[in-house]
Amino acid sequence: MLPLLYRYDFGAPVWRICLDTVQSRLAIEVRDAEVLLAHFFSLDARIFNLLPIQLENTLTWWLGLEDAHDGLVFLHGYGDQQMGEHKGIRAFAVPANTMQWEQDTLRFYGVGEQGLLVQPADAATSFKVVNYRTGAETGEVISQQQVVDAIAGFHEERYKNCIFPMHYRQGEAYFTMVQEFLEAQLNIKATGAIEYAETEKFIISSYYEKDREDKLNNGLTVFDLRGNLYLHVTLGTRLKGIGTDTFFIFGKNLYFIQDRNSLVVHSLHF
Repeated sequence: MLPLLYRYDFGAPVWRICLDTVQSRLAIEVRDAEVLLAHFFSLDARIFNLLPIQLENTLTWWLGLEDAHDGLVFLHGYGDQQMGEHKGIRAFAVPANTMQWEQDTLRFYGVGEQGLLVQPADAATSFKVVNYRTGAETGEVISQQQVVDAIAGFHEERYKNCIFPMHYRQGEAYFTMVQEFLEAQLNIKATGAIEYAETEKFIISSYYEKDREDKLNNGLTVFDLRGNLYLHVTLGTRLKGIGTDTFFIFGKNLYFIQDRNSLVVHSLHF
């Protein structure tokens, strides 16, 4: 078995997770549709200390998690609530739990090496760079293609200590290869899609299998390279469709959401 490092039930569905790879933290968005409230948290991935982010605005349902970087968590509001259009940026410092800055007229686009890449809410094409710690504009105006290139160029450095799974649809050659392995090892009849990742020691797979009522159950397995089983868990049951990013590896630990509400972390380093 893989050592269990952390488990926490948020009591409502985990909607989004963003990785702060500089400070080794996770920003987490939890949305409770029954009471129309959103909650935001920062988890220190080194000691697994969970910090609720304190918001003065009680209408948190109309806020969302945008990203996290270097000790800051970035939230967005909504310009058009029906269309889900993002507008505005709020930057919260963690673990200090204070709002560093707020800009209501900007839309977040991404993080580049030079700062936050944003778009004025009243502009269709122009993009700007702002200092991510202060929200101050640097004066640099760039094109959309430059923004795309800047985000892509920074991505490899930013996530160099992370592994995200490859998503293989049924019919692809690699899907069939993993499907046959799971059936031979555990008599699992995977269908639809498989997510797959490898480390130096382990093979991790997330698969879907139909139940008697034709609903999908999502499971996760971890084998070592010799085919020994280290973990086999159910992530969700009676699902209507297939998801993506069902797990990730950060700092040599395996993270996944179980039963929509619970964050679970196992060590892959022992």
